[in-house]
Amino acid sequence: MAMISCVSKMMLFMAGIAALVPAAAPCGIQPTRGPAAAGWSEPEGDALLRARELLAHANRDAEPEAREAFLAMLGSDEGHRAALRAAAETANAPEWLLEPLEALARSGAETDSDRMSAVYRALGSVRSPRAVRALIDALAGKREGAARDAAAAALSRLTGRADLGASPSRWRDWYASVEWLPEPEWRRIIAEGVAARADELARGLDGALGRLVELKRSEYRLTASPEGRSALLAALLRDDIPTLRKLGVELVTRELANSRTPDEAVLDAAMTLLGDRSAELRASAARLVTTLAPSRPVEALFQALGKEEDPLTAEAMLRAASRWPSARLWPQILLWVESEPAGAAQGARLAALDAAASALAHGERLEGEDRERLVRAARASFASAGGDAEGAHPGTSEVLVRLGSADDRRAVAGLLASSAATSRSAAAEALAGHPDGRRLLLGAAESDPTLLDATARALTRNGPDADAFMRLSAIKGVDAVTKRDALVLVASALPTPQLLAVARRLDDATTREAVLERFVRVPLALPDASIRTGGARGPTRALPRASVAAGLMLLARTRLDLGQPAGALAALDLLLPVATLIDAATLDSLRTVALLWLDRIEEADLIAGSASAWVEGLERSAELAHGPRVLAWVRTRFGESLDQILAERIERVSRRLAAAPTVSPPSPASGYTPPK
Repeated sequence: MAMISCVSKMMLFMAGIAALVPAAAPCGIQPTRGPAAAGWSEPEGDALLRARELLAHANRDAEPEAREAFLAMLGSDEGHRAALRAAAETANAPEWLLEPLEALARSGAETDSDRMSAVYRALGSVRSPRAVRALIDALAGKREGAARDAAAAALSRLTGRADLGASPSRWRDWYASVEWLPEPEWRRIIAEGVAARADELARGLDGALGRLVELKRSEYRLTASPEGRSALLAALLRDDIPTLRKLGVELVTRELANSRTPDEAVLDAAMTLLGDRSAELRASAARLVTTLAPSRPVEALFQALGKEEDPLTAEAMLRAASRWPSARLWPQILLWVESEPAGAAQGARLAALDAAASALAHGERLEGEDRERLVRAARASFASAGGDAEGAHPGTSEVLVRLGSADDRRAVAGLLASSAATSRSAAAEALAGHPDGRRLLLGAAESDPTLLDATARALTRNGPDADAFMRLSAIKGVDAVTKRDALVLVASALPTPQLLAVARRLDDATTREAVLERFVRVPLALPDASIRTGGARGPTRALPRASVAAGLMLLARTRLDLGQPAGALAALDLLLPVATLIDAATLDSLRTVALLWLDRIEEADLIAGSASAWVEGLERSAELAHGPRVLAWVRTRFGESLDQILAERIERVSRRLAAAPTVSPPSPASGYTPPK
């Protein structure tokens, strides 16, 4: 309650100051309208509107009919209040109003304080020595209370002299010093006084607004509930005072920085700022809309962009509107890409090129002369940057690659040799989406291995193929880890059949295993596909994807080659749900090798592993402590039935066992445990 009271007092204080400010007051605060006294009712809206129009025509266009109609309103019972208020609202009322206003000031009853206050306020708008004299006479008369205060306020407003207060003698002394000045000198004195008073009031307003802002900050900090904070933020964004609207933008930005998303009311309020008179606030509103990320297109944003003339604000709006690529943006994009490439307009120009690239990427077409205009603007932007800075920014490069000629694409490819990392990245991303550009990109990476990472990232974002993968894998002059990371990244975007094909062609087992890791996370079964086992009434099983099943078996074989039998079993276990539907011989043979290697001979004996698998398992475990046991199982299991080649391999292992010391078997890596 204390805070509400403080805020209310502050607002009352500001309203009191605003009542003394001329119509062209600084800081965007307008003079208070209407009579100050609560006892005199407001004029009817239609009458006040008519009075304003008549006075404007009479003053601006010197229309005798308008002047006569206004004076008739001033003298009528029905329009009297509206005419006085319209005159009081005028910054510089015409001098032909002096005589009727002076007559009203002399004829008013002493008890009619409210009406006379309105007359004095109207006189304060006529910047004439006669008006000053009439108001001094009113101040020196017998009137008291509101009418006397209104006369003093009108004198202060007319002359800018607030230091003379309500003292008739001090006003007479001042008036005596200026009464006989020539008209230009009189106007100068009045202008200087009003300007000084306006500056004084502006300083007072700045102080009052500063205190009000701190009160609102405190209110925000003390508001604990998200709903309460959102309501306060929405109210600030919609406030009539620009300073409080700026505070609202600041506090909403703070909410977002702290990962707190305001509710829909704040987004709606931010949209209203898109039409604000302040270019700074319009730009802030566009950035807020971008950050709040509404799911639906913001109609107010498109409308505001269509009317925007400030380049900094247009830049923010174009970047916000790019979230919803649309053909509706083309007129504004073309307008700003053709703006002068200097100063603040440069940012809007580049934002328009980014918006164009986004629209093109989402399938929005541009044909004919408009297409040529966009390409010419992109070429100009590229050339003005010298081909190494803004010219390489994503929008420019993307437009040139998508819509330009082969020469344009070669020019963008030239940036791949740039010393600026941002230029190389922008060029790589733009080229990767175009067949011709992809060829240029891969060619550049083959000549400069430092481009391998940028090329891999660009290809991944734009759909690589097996040929691109293999060309990357053949690049030399880059360390093994960097190359492996790049290949794994590209492999993550390949369709599974192509992934299997390229993995089979990789010589390095470590890289092959890293590439094949993706099959562990890929669904094994085809969607919505199954086969029935055990006859028409038997259970159904999911139909496996051939490339995924083959990929898992290749992964198991690769892990065996790398000395990871437990990892090989982990890959094979993923195939258990579809084991009866794939090549059982290969599956059993791989499992046999891994089990023998891990000294799980009894488990291996339960499956139909081939003789060659048992011999391979023997060879893998020959140096381990359980090697002799595996040898005994092989001889017992197969006897003399082995062919000559397998028999010779067994004999070689036997000789090794007789000569080599034994070591412990490999530990079950990756937390592997045998299936139950």
